[in-house]
This record gives sequence, structure tokens and C-alpha cells, in this order.
Amino acid sequence: MEISKYPVVNGKFIKRRNRFVAEILLALTNQKVEAHVPNTGRMRELLTNDAEVGLAYCPSPTRKTDYTLITVRYQNIWVCIDAIAANRLVYEYLSQQKDVRRLRREVTYRDSRFDLAREDGKGFGYIEVKSVNLVHITQDHRHRCACFPDAPTKRGTKHIKELTSGLKEHQNNALYFVVQRNDADCFVPNRSTDPEFSQAFIKARQEGLAIHVLLCDVTIDQMNVIKEIPVYALDDKGNITKGNYD
Repeated sequence: MEISKYPVVNGKFIKRRNRFVAEILLALTNQKVEAHVPNTGRMRELLTNDAEVGLAYCPSPTRKTDYTLITVRYQNIWVCIDAIAANRLVYEYLSQQKDVRRLRREVTYRDSRFDLAREDGKGFGYIEVKSVNLVHITQDHRHRCACFPDAPTKRGTKHIKELTSGLKEHQNNALYFVVQRNDADCFVPNRSTDPEFSQAFIKARQEGLAIHVLLCDVTIDQMNVIKEIPVYALDDKGNITKGNYD
């Protein structure tokens, strides 16, 4: 899948002015420009000085910047930071499944707007998509865990609670995490960053909410699903426990 429909150019990250704007040095012209950051996560380990980045060039009179920061090169791999791209990827991924009869974007249920609504052989359900950029190595160095969130998310907690409580009406509700990099082998909720989200996540698993984690291969301008990876739990020492949520 193309991450952006616009041309993609190279640059180097200089600094993040605020949550939504970064300063970038264009590789071709050596010009400093501002770029929109389509992700509210902290991404401190990714957005470092002189990191190689991919920018979508999309000038418009309605935009404050001509560029959007979509990918970052980190330790010899590309990481997609565009949260909207994760939504499009899951839509395409589910569209290719034979038993999906109907798939809609941006649907309202109760007090929330969810990314997708799906009807398939299991019935009707709402789907929320979360993009994952952070990977932690366990203390024993045996696992590379994709983690969400990397910043507290009241909105994410609200979504997972509503999907869980809505299982009585719609048993096909689901949560999809898109790991927008290829170097993780499992997923864990980021308890240290957002304990409330982690608690809601554990309760959701216990009550039967379907949770899928898609690992992706990423280049400067492409992102494609490799496979689904398992969801695990971490103990207090930061290692995978023998029991897991599956």
C-alpha cells in the first residue's frame, strides 16, 4: 500500500516545534521547511536530530505546510508514523477477506466515532484502529514488544471500553493495532505510560473483545502487512510471562 498518494521526498529531522509541526531539512535542496506531523504520540526514540525521514509533498492553499512527515528511518529500518495510513491499511486488509460482506468507514456508535464497521460471517461489529510505532526489548532480551500507547490516551481508553461494553449488542466488535515497522515479535499494552488504558485492555481481552495486531513491512513510501503477531503480558520485571492473553 502506498502511504501517501503524493510524491515522497527525503529529508532530515531537525526538531519538533509542537505536536503537529516539525522542522525538516530537505535532502535535495538543503532547505529548511515545516512539515505536518500526523501523529500525536511522543515518538522520542524516532524523532531524533538528523534522523532520515520521508515527506509527502502535498501543497494546498488550505494547508499551513506543504509537507507531511510520513516515515522515519530508525536503526536501519523504516517506521511509518502516519496514523491515518494505519486506518487505510486495515480497510484494505479486511476488504480482501472473503467473508466480509460490508465495510464502512467513520461510523458513530454511542458517544464515539469508530474507524470502521464490518459485517461478515460472524455478524456486525465496530472496529477501532490504533497505529503503533514504539518497540521495547524485554529485560531478558528475548522479545521485541510493540507497545501502545507511547503517550496517555483518554480517547483510546474510551474507545476500548465502549467496544467492550458493546459486545452484548455486537459480538463482532474488534480492535486492530497496526505495528508500522517490521522488528516486533509480540504486542503488549504500555502499562507504564498509561495504566488506565492497560487495565481497560486486559478487561477487554477477558470479556472477549477480538484484538488483532498486524506487523508491517515499511519502506520510505510503502507499508504492507507481513503477518499477525501475538498479544502477551509483561511481569513487573519487564519480561514476558508464561501465561498470555491468548
